[in-house]
Amino acid sequence: MAGNRSFKEYVAERFYNKMFAAIQDFTEENYDCLDLRLYRVQNIGGIELSDIEVKFVSVNDLPDMKIEFDVAVEAEFEVRESNHRYDESENCRQWFMLERSIISEDVIDMFDAMGIKRPEISILSEEFLKEVQGMKQKNLAVEMLKKLLEGNIKTMEKRNLVKSEKFSERLTKALNKYRNQALTNAEVIEELIRMAHDIKKMREEEAELGLSDDEIAFYDALTADDIVKELMEDETLKRIAHELTLAIRNNITIDWSVRKSARASMRRVIKRLLSKYDYPPDQALKAMNIVMRQAEKMAGNVYEEVIWSDRVAEEPGKFTTVDERNEE
Repeated sequence: MAGNRSFKEYVAERFYNKMFAAIQDFTEENYDCLDLRLYRVQNIGGIELSDIEVKFVSVNDLPDMKIEFDVAVEAEFEVRESNHRYDESENCRQWFMLERSIISEDVIDMFDAMGIKRPEISILSEEFLKEVQGMKQKNLAVEMLKKLLEGNIKTMEKRNLVKSEKFSERLTKALNKYRNQALTNAEVIEELIRMAHDIKKMREEEAELGLSDDEIAFYDALTADDIVKELMEDETLKRIAHELTLAIRNNITIDWSVRKSARASMRRVIKRLLSKYDYPPDQALKAMNIVMRQAEKMAGNVYEEVIWSDRVAEEPGKFTTVDERNEE
């Protein structure tokens, strides 16, 4: 298999026939419910799926060595007129969201073994976001953006509690307003795209810090209270984050997060560092608690092994469209 392939390309090739069949079956039974942009055909007499194109793939880790991926597919149809006096037909396109789960079996990295890039959840290009914003099927656009942001936040959560909680709360708030009809389709799409832009901007700002992922996480824990940045020099905060990362890595034990004595020892290490750099005392307790929570997350990352497979066993069943899943 050719090297340097993306997971999107792998899914498009490996599951093309199954996705094609899933969309074909769905449209044959529900074509009268499709929101197609037709100009010449007035009454649909027949609809034939011509081709499909995978637009993006979002991957989530599940328990028991399972992964789930959602696939956004643009389908091209040929639609024929039902009135035989008019020999009319035209092509049109519509997006679908498909869902699939697969189970890992061996302890070999699936993506390395296949010579493809790991799946990229953070599809945040301006071109893609504009394409989603311009979709006629607004409810599907909302679902796609929701999946995209949830994938980003889930990835963020593995390394950075402060930012993941911030964006998770923001996403939940927007979706609750949408479900309660306080936001229209257009308004919630605008808010979700704004969140995607903010995540992209956040990553650009993180790159400018010149810190590792763990150091950024502790930097964010230290500056969770905005006033800290006004009271301390940024370089000092970076230095504390760097020393915290080293100190916590050197003091992590496998069971420290559940042993009272080990946790007390870790708190002393953190307290000494905050005191060493004259961290504002009024913000110290909040920072201590957040740093401890982040340290527990770091301990999990140190000892956790993410195992993928070079063979995958497909679960019984088929690809499921968003509409079919909502009916279950």
